[in-house]
Amino acid sequence: MPLNFDAKVLFKSGQTESEIVIKIIDDDEWEPDEDFYVELFDSSTQARLAGDDTRTRVTILDDDKPGLLVF
Repeated sequence: MPLNFDAKVLFKSGQTESEIVIKIIDDDEWEPDEDFYVELFDSSTQARLAGDDTRTRVTILDDDKPGLLVF
């Protein structure tokens, strides 16, 4: 089930970089790798900002007990 989360990043005049923190909760349960996207929008128009670098995919790699492969 897709989840949407909105957060505002405000840039001051001349500022070209900012940082956001997205907390990932780790557990010991095996799950497949999961992806989510981070997109940048203009808050006044709700339109996605122009350019290829305003949307990125983040992949959470599962690191829990991958199982056994037995022959």
